[in-house]
Amino acid sequence: MNANKHTDNNLYKSKVQKYSTILYILNLLCFGCLTSIFLYGAYSLFNPDTSYLLGILVLVLISALTNKFLQKPYWYIRPKVSQVIFSNLFNSITLVFSILCLILFYFNYQSEGSGIEFGIFGSLILIIGLPLCYYVWMIFSQTNEKSIVNIIGSEGFMNFKNYEIYFVLIFIALFGLIYDFLPQNVETLLYLPIVLLIIFSLLIFALNNIIHQTIINFFKSSKTIKEKGNVNTNIIGLYEKQPYQLIAVLDHNFFQKTFDEQKYLLFTLKRISAIDATDYLQKLLNDCDKENPIYKTLTEIHKYLANVGQKLNEITNPYEFIEQSNDIVLIKALIRNQISNNDKNLTIKLLNDNRISIKKPACIIAGYYDDINIISTLIEHLENPDLSHWAQIALGNIGEKSIKYIEIEFTKRKQNLLFVESCFSLICHIASEDGYKLLFKSLNEPDSNLRKIAAKKIIIHNVLVTDDHRKYFKKLFDDLILTLLSNGYLMEQLDRKNENFTTLKNAIENENRESLYLIINIIKLYYNSLVAEQIFKNYRKKTMNLHAASNLLIDLAITDNLSVKNKLKLLFSPQERLLLESLQEDFPVINLRPKFNNEEDLIWFILKKEYDQINSWTRTCALNILQYTYKDDIPFELASEFLNKNQLLKETAAANIYNNLPEFYTIFLSRLSDNESTQIDYLIRSNLDVANPKQVNQDNLLLADKIQFLITTPYLNDLSVSEIINFHAYFKPKVLKAGDHQISLQEEFNLGFWLLETGNISFSKNGVDFFDYKKRDIIKVSDHDNPSENVYIHCEGDVRFLIVEELILMNIIEDYDEIMQKYIDILPDKSSKKMITQLNKDAA
Repeated sequence: MNANKHTDNNLYKSKVQKYSTILYILNLLCFGCLTSIFLYGAYSLFNPDTSYLLGILVLVLISALTNKFLQKPYWYIRPKVSQVIFSNLFNSITLVFSILCLILFYFNYQSEGSGIEFGIFGSLILIIGLPLCYYVWMIFSQTNEKSIVNIIGSEGFMNFKNYEIYFVLIFIALFGLIYDFLPQNVETLLYLPIVLLIIFSLLIFALNNIIHQTIINFFKSSKTIKEKGNVNTNIIGLYEKQPYQLIAVLDHNFFQKTFDEQKYLLFTLKRISAIDATDYLQKLLNDCDKENPIYKTLTEIHKYLANVGQKLNEITNPYEFIEQSNDIVLIKALIRNQISNNDKNLTIKLLNDNRISIKKPACIIAGYYDDINIISTLIEHLENPDLSHWAQIALGNIGEKSIKYIEIEFTKRKQNLLFVESCFSLICHIASEDGYKLLFKSLNEPDSNLRKIAAKKIIIHNVLVTDDHRKYFKKLFDDLILTLLSNGYLMEQLDRKNENFTTLKNAIENENRESLYLIINIIKLYYNSLVAEQIFKNYRKKTMNLHAASNLLIDLAITDNLSVKNKLKLLFSPQERLLLESLQEDFPVINLRPKFNNEEDLIWFILKKEYDQINSWTRTCALNILQYTYKDDIPFELASEFLNKNQLLKETAAANIYNNLPEFYTIFLSRLSDNESTQIDYLIRSNLDVANPKQVNQDNLLLADKIQFLITTPYLNDLSVSEIINFHAYFKPKVLKAGDHQISLQEEFNLGFWLLETGNISFSKNGVDFFDYKKRDIIKVSDHDNPSENVYIHCEGDVRFLIVEELILMNIIEDYDEIMQKYIDILPDKSSKKMITQLNKDAA
């Protein structure tokens, strides 16, 4: 089937090229006719040589000036007309010119009685046809033809189009040379060219229509069908994605798996104290050759779990044991034991334990139950960054029964965007009709952040969207169009005066990218996906043929909704007055083209927007610029953000007041509760106190610094700023002081990805071979791919990491395996090995 589609694609592509070649020949014939008419008129005013040279000189001059000075007619006309009109402007002008000539002949014939002789006016009309039509052809027809070639992707044909103008000029010049050898009568030199010009012009109308239909068929034949990913998950990372398949995978062709996969499975069983796997491991041991590299590890893990199982059997009262013991290994074994024991009360108690390392495996076991109390507890965990994904896995395993409880809790907790993200991901995973109803209804929520999250989940999870759902996307689509237009005008007026202005501009650009992503994918839901990609491939590009290509596809593809078509065309022609006026009628209270006398007015315009109209990072960047303005109401604006529930805005306002308005700092601080006041004051002073060096502590990382770091981290580039703001809590700070450190892999909280936020380190898995890492580098700390039970780190100074579970990155980064493997594998190879004497001695 794919081969057939590829063949059809090439067939339509070759047809477009063939029709374009015919069109080119017709254009040449039109120019031959126009040249004959031009010379006939010019000969009555000038001598033949002057007429010939004058014609060539005028055309060369038009060619030279068009690219730089004569493009305004294109930008004025193209947004106002459809593709049918635009593609036929050249032949329309030639047709009008031919009719004008016929009218001229008629009046001259009536006045002369017999024969035709033109005066100066008549001759000028005949002369003006060639340069006028040539200019129209260059600006409109050639641009249209280049846009078509750009769409079908024919590089060779595009190279020809780039030199086409020279071939046309050569053709006209050669025709002028043979003109004097033609029969010198009015029928041959004037009547026949005009008749042929009319015929060729009409043929071009028909040919353009055929080309348009062929382009539509070209994209239909290229249409791709989204297929769900392979249900077979990679073995490495299986527990983090499909924990309920772990034992089944262990029991199925274990010895045919790779050594790394075998180690991952065994160490995962050890980490979760999977005593329910002991019998399976015994069976594998019986079948395993002692020469097999995995035999030793298999023996150790089996012995370890058997020993844990024996200790578990000695526990008489599991409830008391949970409350009194800190033996995490045995408690995890107790949790796994509930798969067969089915003690719901004990499971609920484990879910409410105050230790995260207990709650995580308890969530997985809770997924075997459909008890309402367990479901309610799991839903509460959705807004906890440490437990959210584990609770999602459990609720996903419970299935459709959890949806009605999610719907109830959603109305109470939808202010928490992390909870919203988790709920919508879970709904898409369960894929029930009731869940989808909640998802689509959320597209009409007053808060635009909720609408965007819902739309992203629909897009990412390929939720089936029908024409009945189109009404749900209208409000979001309009908001996104308005955001792009408004931000576009802001960007034009925003000068880069200092670092903070650059940061603000980058923040606005990030918002634009997110809006553009959603617009493209909403269009894909209802129209050909390849057409949507081609349309926006040329967004913000200023060349005429690329602009024309996008407009061509908009006109041809979107034929069922004039409002959508005009809004998309406005994105590509934001200065077009008629389109702006049309949009302004729909949104009369919104200033689509704000004008600012200075940058200060611009900043206040941003800050006065509603909180859901711009994300908190853009507002933070705008707040940072207040210190460079001088209005009297600045302290009061900062005061309002100081009392904001949003932690990012609160910290930013406090930092700005501390730096620039110290006389207000204590006053504003006193308005907070004692606990919050102490915490904010510690954060600000430990980072900004000029009397003391900046401290690197585990609990004093400013949220703005954290988000700025995550935004500029290369392997998180695919996440929007809004997503990073929602997900930042997953990244936990950890500080190591200067010196040598030995990190135990037996501690679960040490496992995951370590992002180097501050400082430089040397890292080793074996204590012998060390590699250098710098800021923004990433290290994978794992128990199953390490030669020892520890890793070793040497810190040149105080170092701060952001640690995130592998499970989190698997779920929030698209193409996780490809992206993360690139950074994990390549970074150490670029580093130099170092030896640390003391650690080497310890390792020895």
